[in-house]
Amino acid sequence: MSSFEDDSTENINSKSIVQIMKVRSLFLCVVLFLAAMVFAGQTEPTVRGKKLIKLYGLDKPSTAYLKEHVAQIEKVALDGICIVVATDEPKIGDTSRKHGNYLWFTSNALSREDFVGAVRNLNETQFERLHFNFMHYAARGPNNPKWFDDRAWETVIANTRVAGWVVAQTPIVGITFDCEYDNGGIWNYARIASIASTKARSFDAYCAKARQRGRAWAEALCEAAPNVIICLSHGYWYASPKTAASGAQDAASLKETLADQVYAIYPAFLDGMIEGLGPRARVVDGCEHTYPYMVYDTFDGFRRWAHRESLKLTGVPELLEKRLTFAMAVWPGFRSDVGNMWNPQTPEQNFFTPTRLSHALHNAMAASDEFAWMWNGRDIWWPMSVPPRKFGEKIGWGVLEQYPEVYRQAVADCRAPKDLDWRPIPPDTETYPDAGKPPFAQKGYEVLADLPDKWWFKTEPGNVLYPFAQTYSGWTNNRRPNVNEADEGWRQLTVGQPWENQGVSYNGVAWYRLRFTPPDSVQGRRLWLTFGGVANEAHVFVAPRGMRFRSLGQNTTDGPFSIDATGAFVPGTEALITVRVINPAGPGGILSTVKLVGKKGERPYVAKPGRYAVLDLDFVAITDGRVPDTCGYGNDATLSRCEIADGPGGRKAIRLNGKNSSAATRRHASLNPWNGRRSWELWYSPGGEIPDSDIVYHILLAKHPAYSHGLYLSQSGRPRKIFFIQGTPSQSLSYDIDDPNAWYHAVGTCDGREMRLYINGELVGRRTAPIPPPINSAPVTIGGGATDANRCAPGLVAKVAVYNYALSESQVKTKYQTLTIEKAPRRDS
Repeated sequence: MSSFEDDSTENINSKSIVQIMKVRSLFLCVVLFLAAMVFAGQTEPTVRGKKLIKLYGLDKPSTAYLKEHVAQIEKVALDGICIVVATDEPKIGDTSRKHGNYLWFTSNALSREDFVGAVRNLNETQFERLHFNFMHYAARGPNNPKWFDDRAWETVIANTRVAGWVVAQTPIVGITFDCEYDNGGIWNYARIASIASTKARSFDAYCAKARQRGRAWAEALCEAAPNVIICLSHGYWYASPKTAASGAQDAASLKETLADQVYAIYPAFLDGMIEGLGPRARVVDGCEHTYPYMVYDTFDGFRRWAHRESLKLTGVPELLEKRLTFAMAVWPGFRSDVGNMWNPQTPEQNFFTPTRLSHALHNAMAASDEFAWMWNGRDIWWPMSVPPRKFGEKIGWGVLEQYPEVYRQAVADCRAPKDLDWRPIPPDTETYPDAGKPPFAQKGYEVLADLPDKWWFKTEPGNVLYPFAQTYSGWTNNRRPNVNEADEGWRQLTVGQPWENQGVSYNGVAWYRLRFTPPDSVQGRRLWLTFGGVANEAHVFVAPRGMRFRSLGQNTTDGPFSIDATGAFVPGTEALITVRVINPAGPGGILSTVKLVGKKGERPYVAKPGRYAVLDLDFVAITDGRVPDTCGYGNDATLSRCEIADGPGGRKAIRLNGKNSSAATRRHASLNPWNGRRSWELWYSPGGEIPDSDIVYHILLAKHPAYSHGLYLSQSGRPRKIFFIQGTPSQSLSYDIDDPNAWYHAVGTCDGREMRLYINGELVGRRTAPIPPPINSAPVTIGGGATDANRCAPGLVAKVAVYNYALSESQVKTKYQTLTIEKAPRRDS
């Protein structure tokens, strides 16, 4: 069946998302009330009867390896492990995805006969303590099925029956379900719809079909394994919106917000899974984002948040309450993929010291319903067997290194009685009455707004390696705008005095959050946030409602400072300001009131009305390394290490060498999309074969080196692609380059509601675009930036224009035809 048939061909009986939303609010209130009553009557959390599992990770053993080395593996004090039940025993040189655990959820047919040897190995393994084992089942793999491909899904369901048979025939209690895909994969509705373009079904249709598939999948699994446990890597919350909705949280706006998320379809599949489970089967939310946590309150906070988000996102709240439980996760060698963060030879310098690990595992079990689990990267407990690798071998993340005995002892010690109020760093019990600082009165600036002095506040006691504070994901990614501070246990503090003087006995990392609506006077102004002082380090972020967080910068000095906030505030639109404070010792916090300022006497930039180009470069008139801007704003571009070349139809072009050549305009307010709309136009040719690069995105035409808005070239895979990115790479459209010598007229548009990509006058992709184009002080860049030469793209450029509106399809066709009228090379249709 075609995956692009009209919605009317489907006859799926399911509740609409709008109907579900209407009853959900009432049900959620009842559930939260009952949950509060239950929590109020709970006894002290305990690890008694809980299980510790080694799940996922790089050292998952094959069945043959496990059979031979089970005694060695059981030296780690675990209750169970994750096992690769493969079709064939992995060999040196194999990829990790060649065998069964990455084939289950694909159209590659599997049979019981494929696993006879693995089943025999498991039944012959002499287990002494590992009695709570899981089989690895990953959603991603080669040939994942499209949602409306019935034949492919027949294979997936048949494969899942085989998986259930394996569980039923062996000492395995359940399977994993790793939902992660690059860019969201089959869960990313917006990306699927962009590829299908005008033939795409509605979000409702995809959710209904995914729910149907999830139900059939669970029924198939439970046919042979009625007691199966399904451990999800991530639960419903993985689809939770990363931005705050700009309107009321009614059914329609929630649905619209969800549709744009990378994992938008995932909750519908989970609904079907929960519906299809037999009465004895269970689903466990593995809560994978708790990897760096070590404090009980942090684990418990994430669990409560995940529960609340699940109730918001599910269409079967009653069943969810009955069948979904929660498990916490810990990565003992946290960020062993990052240099200087993991060294087994220096345990006391790692993120998790043995003492911290023992507490973390104890607290994870105490906060979990039934079991907690560990993950690992190149930090491994025993040699890898899928594929076979020894200690000391090098992989992509570095050398495989074994956990030393002190870490094994930490695991063994995690069940001993421990104080749930433990913190990794002793509290600061001092008071600092003279530590407050006056606000920063910067000469030559005027105050546009005094920010309130009451801010929401929460500590991150588990964030212990301060130079790497940004790698710690937080108790629930603290920068997210959709977090309700009161629900998450934040308190309110007054800026201008240390937190120690306000009852917070603490040294470490903490967050301040403030919702603030800027006045009309910020329109068109360059802006700065000024601080009289922060002890000791500040990282500042802002997110206007409906947008994602933007990092404004940081300060590591003790004195007053300013942070450039140009474009971070929209007049009359609520914004969320957050400040991450790192305070290793002494008084901590924001030690002054905060002000929003602009330069005195500066005339605000007011865009003239109408639709027009804000940049139109004339490559014919290049003079002294400068490309003139013909649209009247004078945003000329300066060339850096570019060659002048012949373009199509007698035009001139510039040649980018892909190493260190680029062109950039001046910095000017006219280049900002003040109205939230934008079009990029580029006439580009690779000019020959495009070299390989490990970097995914290379700038073709963009306004910021952060790779969040503009046209880009991908050189990391084949075929090479032209990308239009809006807000984040996960929100992008792409086009395959099939002829590296051809010229391509690329246009990316955003009208505030939708983004589109046109190539050679034809619409090749579209998707909704909730993230407006950013406003900042950066220039428009062609081909790369001097501060980031590795991102420079190669090729020829003969036309560059930027517009303050979204070009229509007919306008794009006209501009393409105008370019080709002089018989410029063009692709065959």
